Amino acid sequence: MLKKNNELRKGGYLKSFHKDIMKVVFFVCILFLLFFIIHTKLQKSIELQVLEVHDTYLILQDLKYSNDYRVHLVGKESTDFNVGDLVIVTYNGAVEDTAPASLGGVTEIKPLKK
Repeated sequence: MLKKNNELRKGGYLKSFHKDIMKVVFFVCILFLLFFIIHTKLQKSIELQVLEVHDTYLILQDLKYSNDYRVHLVGKESTDFNVGDLVIVTYNGAVEDTAPASLGGVTEIKPLKK
């Protein structure tokens, strides 16, 4: 008991508390890193050409496979795009089997630099 009291007086408790805090911080950093890696792996990107421009969505075509896609605008205005523009669409959802197919979970639509 006396030894424990002497450790507390010398800052042993405080050192132990800091070690526990560092363990928690390390654990939270590892969780954040794992979340970031998983989130990044789930995202897919596809290069498409603008076929039609509407107020809230674009009709795009995959030039390689001639598939058409309907993509809702995310953070962009329809005036940012013109028919014939090449864009890169990043998404993390499913492709809905509609006519034209709809890309789910679109996170970004970027014009491709010419």
